[in-house]
Formats: sequence, C-alpha cells, structure tokens
Amino acid sequence: MSRPVSNAKKRKIAALLQQASQSFQSSDFKNCERLCKKIDRVIEGIPNVLNLRGSMAAVRGDLERAEQYFSRAAAKAPDQPEALENLARIHSMKGNTEQAAAAYQQVLRLQQPQNIATVLAYCSVLIELNEAQKAVDIMLPLLKTHPEHTGLLYMLATAYFNLRYFDKAKEHLTHFLALAPDHALGNRQMGLLQSQEGKMAEAEQSWRRCLAVTPDDMVAYANLVLIKKYRDPEDPDITAIKTIEQQSANDPVASSAASFALGKIYHDLEQPDIAFSYWKRGNRIRRESTPYNNEIELQHMQEVMTAYTPEVFAQAGGMPGVRPIFIVGMPRSGTTLTEQILASHHDVCARGECGAMEGEALARCHSKHNPLTLERIIHFTPQEWQQVAHWYLEAVAPDGHEPHTTDKTLENIRLVGAIHCAFPDAIIIHVRRHPLDTCLSIFRNNLAGKLLAFGSDLNELAHYYAKYQEIMQHWQNILPEGVMLEVNYEDIVRDQEGQTRRMLEFCGLEWDENCLRFYTNKNSVETASVAQVRRPMYKDSIAAWQRYEKHLQPLIDVLGTDNPWISEGRGRQV
Repeated sequence: MSRPVSNAKKRKIAALLQQASQSFQSSDFKNCERLCKKIDRVIEGIPNVLNLRGSMAAVRGDLERAEQYFSRAAAKAPDQPEALENLARIHSMKGNTEQAAAAYQQVLRLQQPQNIATVLAYCSVLIELNEAQKAVDIMLPLLKTHPEHTGLLYMLATAYFNLRYFDKAKEHLTHFLALAPDHALGNRQMGLLQSQEGKMAEAEQSWRRCLAVTPDDMVAYANLVLIKKYRDPEDPDITAIKTIEQQSANDPVASSAASFALGKIYHDLEQPDIAFSYWKRGNRIRRESTPYNNEIELQHMQEVMTAYTPEVFAQAGGMPGVRPIFIVGMPRSGTTLTEQILASHHDVCARGECGAMEGEALARCHSKHNPLTLERIIHFTPQEWQQVAHWYLEAVAPDGHEPHTTDKTLENIRLVGAIHCAFPDAIIIHVRRHPLDTCLSIFRNNLAGKLLAFGSDLNELAHYYAKYQEIMQHWQNILPEGVMLEVNYEDIVRDQEGQTRRMLEFCGLEWDENCLRFYTNKNSVETASVAQVRRPMYKDSIAAWQRYEKHLQPLIDVLGTDNPWISEGRGRQV
C-alpha cells in the first residue's frame, strides 16, 4: 500500500506542474522536461506529467512516443478526459480512425457538458469511417443551439457532401461562408459544388477567392483548369502552376496535379508534344506513389469470368421486376454523358459513381467470421441475392419512392454478374468508345482512386483495356437476351436523337425532349467530365488520339489503331 502524499509535497508538485505547463505554452520544452523530471523525483508517473510529455512529443512529430505517454496518462486517470482526448487526436493523426472514434466516444461520455470542438473532432473521424449519417445525427441537434457556429456548419457541409446530399451540403456551406467569407477550403469546396451544378462562372469565382488566400492551392487550380479553356500562352495561371510544380518536389500529390494541369493547358494551346510530356511526368509521379499491382487486378477479372456462368444466373433468383439502370464501361468512355442524357428524363434519377453494389450491398455480406469471397458470392441462395438487392435499393433510394435510378460506378464492369443475380430485370447499358481515345483520355486526366492507377502507365493501361474488352465480351456471351444494351460513344455524338430514343426504348421509358438538352440538367456531376457534359454535343473528342499517335506506341502495340470491336457491333442488344 502506497504511503499518503503530504500536503507539502502536493503543494510542491502543483507549483512545479504550473511552471512546467507555462514552459510548454512558451515552447520552452527543455525547461518543461527538466521540471517534469523534478516532479518524477517526488512522485513518478503523475498523469499530468505524462500528458505534458506526450504533448511535447506530439509537437516534435514523434507520434509513437506521444501515443505511449497519452496511453499511460489515460490509464492512470480514466475519469479525466484531457489525456484521452489527446490520445484520440494522435490515433486520428496516425490514421487509426477506429481507435480514434472509440477514444472520442469515451471522452464525450466523460465531458459534462460536452465540448463542441470534441464533438466535431469525433464527427470528422466518423466521416472518415464512412459513417457520415451518424455524424449528421449528432450535429443537427447542436445546430439548433449553435446556429452560427462556423465549425459546425462546415462539418455538416462536409458530412452531407460525403452522403451525396449536395443541396444540403451547399446550404450549410453557404451559411458558413456568409460568416467566414475568406475561408480558403470553404471557397474551394463551394467551387466544386457549383461546378457540379454546371455553374462554371460562379465556380471560378469561388476558386479565385480560395487562391487569393492560399495562392499555392493546387487542388483549386486543378479544378479551375478543368473548366477553363486556355488561349493565351501568357496567362498568369500558367506561371503560378509552374511555380507550384517547381516548389512541390517533396509533395507528389501537388507535383503530379500541377503536371496534369499544365498538360491540359498546353493541350488547349495546341502544343501536343509539351502537353504529353507533362501528362507523362504527372503519371510517373502518381504511379510511383500509388500501391497498385496490375497483374493482381487482371487476375481478379479473369477469376470473375471463370466464376460466373449461365448456371450461376439460373440459380440466383434475386429481386425480379425491379429495374435500376446500370451504366458500365471504362473511365472516360462516355458513361457520364450517357447518364446525363438519361437523367434528363423526368422519371430518372442519377446516382453517379455511388459504389452502392460493392460498397454497400455486398459489403454488408462480409464479416470477420464469414468473409465475402467470390466463391461464396456465386453460391448465394435466392434469398441472399434478394437481401443484396434490398440493401442496394436502400442505399440508392432510401425513401423508397425514387423513379428509375442510374448507377455508373466504374468498378461495376466486374460486377455485371452480381448485378444480374440480384436484379434479373436490371437494365445494363454498356458504353464503348474507340480504345485509343478512351486510353488517351484516361492517361491525360488525373483520375482519383488507387484502383485507377492502371491508367498511369501506357503498357499497364493497354493490357487493362484488353482485359476489359475480354470481360465485357464474357458478359455479352452469358447474359440472357435483352439484358444488356451496347452503345457506342461515337454513335451518340453523331446521332444523338436516334441513340437517345434507342436507349429510352430499351429502358422502357417514353420519349422526353429534355434528354436532347442534357447539358441543362441541374443534377450534380462529380467526374472529370463535369465541363464537357455542360455543353451541347460536340465532336472534338472523336479521333483525338491521332494528334498524339507518336506518343502512344505502347497502346498501339496491344490495341491497334482501328476499332473493329465497335464497327462490328454498332451497338448490339444482348
């Protein structure tokens, strides 16, 4: 049993702790550590001392040591939230989001009343964990009592954006910027929302406001370059982006983004050799910093083809009579344009690249004790496929009253079999485009997501495209007749009305003139095609690869220069 501490020692420790805290606040860490050691000689392992040492380690960037100190402090004083909250921050900084969330929950149970800054930190972690709805549910009651709290408004806008409730995100962000008009990230996010709505002039103004505060914000410049057509080689944007490129050697994200932006600018200026050199540099930087194995991805697609057979479809069952619209194809193949055309119909609602089949419906079948494997999926019972279908609909149409929904998630080329098993009457539209135009467009756009890293190397890109052709041919061969419609991007551009009528008829939808004015559609567009689908149909992108032919030999060696796949099919219905 430890001996009681005398009042004299308590007073001495309190005085030393106060001095140590003052030294920490003034960044005199050497004196702070000296005082902590002095306290240790009186009593070792006091929580406040451990917390101070953890704070010093955190400031120095030693997150491992900071975590150790905060963990010891929290263990010694489990009813005191300070060290536990510091521990939660360290977990978050290290990317241990689940541990951070658990620690913040514990802190909030101890805090009475709860600190709104702690609540927002917890909500930020929840958003990272894809639990944005839970974050919204926590924050909305706070908004009633703190309607002008800028941190709360910004975090709500972020949560709603992640939930794809863009109108609500814009509502809270507008309120936030009324209170904090010079907030750089707020203006950057507002520009993104405005561009998704097709309000390009307003988006440029928002990004300019962001750049006025943070002139080296490459994300703002990258978005701006996408919507702006450059005609003047002396445009000040070019100098600014080149400066960022030169100064970001240790920041691969900013450096590659600057290269892609300069590539687009010189493409606009009709200097293809310079443009391609920048795209090549941006892709090299991106590929070097992205963990990706093309062989594993191609092998997975091969395994999918082997697994799905007509017999798998015959025993699936699923949810008949329900007809969501799945638009599949390669990135930059015309899937966004196709969705925008269909979503202009009064009975169609666009969900974009929602990822709901894999990220929501199938993901809910996975657990530690019963992991989801391809072998398990193809042996699902009809009841299990019905449950997958129910979870999918719950994700894309939570109120149950949506009209037809379109889903253009890129990864769905691997999931066509699962889609048909869950929804035997689903509408699947496969959009194809000339292979070299598709691949060049992928190579020149800094597409987000590590699964798209195949686009950063021309050789890997060529073989990925070849495997994509193979898997889509597989689906064409085994799907029942009338399930999948194949549409050529070039045909849509050349005969917009004819191809639109064909797609609407396949979807069982009546004619709607609005589909011809797809560029006036007010729905949000989140892809790199955001600028293109806000203008009437144009032919600039057909045979665009020819301007860069001498740079595309790795693609040409594998894919050739003609396009027999499209010219033979001319948009078949399977």
